[in-house]
Amino acid sequence: MHACLNVDEIVRLIAHELVAFSGEGSAVSLACSCKSFEDPVLDALWAKQRSLLLLLKSLPGDVWKEGGCSVSAPTTRVFFSLLKRFIRKSFRRLPTMTEWVRFRKYARRMRELSRSITPDCQSPEVLSVMQLFTIKEPLLPNLKTLKLWGIKQYSIPFIPLFLSQRTTSITLGFESNLPEATVASMITTLPTLCPDLQAIYLQNIPRNPMVITAVSRMLLVTNRNTLQEYHGNSLLTEEASDVLYKLPNLRVLSVFVGGGGLHYPRHRFQI
Repeated sequence: MHACLNVDEIVRLIAHELVAFSGEGSAVSLACSCKSFEDPVLDALWAKQRSLLLLLKSLPGDVWKEGGCSVSAPTTRVFFSLLKRFIRKSFRRLPTMTEWVRFRKYARRMRELSRSITPDCQSPEVLSVMQLFTIKEPLLPNLKTLKLWGIKQYSIPFIPLFLSQRTTSITLGFESNLPEATVASMITTLPTLCPDLQAIYLQNIPRNPMVITAVSRMLLVTNRNTLQEYHGNSLLTEEASDVLYKLPNLRVLSVFVGGGGLHYPRHRFQI
């Protein structure tokens, strides 16, 4: 093997480019034929996921009650055709520690997760069991970016399940008419769960005094040296506005400002 392939940065660059331009089949073949490429290829394959579907499929089939799909992990080509048939409703039994270690082998490689909480992939029962296994450590310990849209009331308590201290970008899009107290409580926990946030996007959050206070408190305790982007469709208290506009590294800002009523002019600034 060429000496340059002993340099981890070079091997990872090759793995990333191979996954990006040649597809997962070629990358997996390389990983199987050369031990040096195994971890870099797995990292590249698992870095960005659009749901927890493939991660759940790393658990054995007998873990699930009947109704789940027993097909082995699909390729990208057939992934979306299987998605409608793969409905994990509940566990038949709890995963063993050995099975959970294998699950975490892939979970720790994920860097970006989008659209994760969807009823066609995960039920509250499944999310509760995963929460049970993550009391001492995050489910996705190296996740940098979390993007959730269409968040329903039942899924709000599970949002912390996907966050870790390494998460730096959060996008949360809520469904309409959610309980204000539930949304407010979730928002105030974000800086504690993710102490070095760089980007916060809050979409369709209720516009009422309770949520305004929660969002404002979140911004007041967020790391002011790391936050670079903020978007929120909520008014802010005067104190939070003053802090937000003076953040030293702020690059993108989209906020609602103005007087009473439900329709506020939106100001967007890009520095």
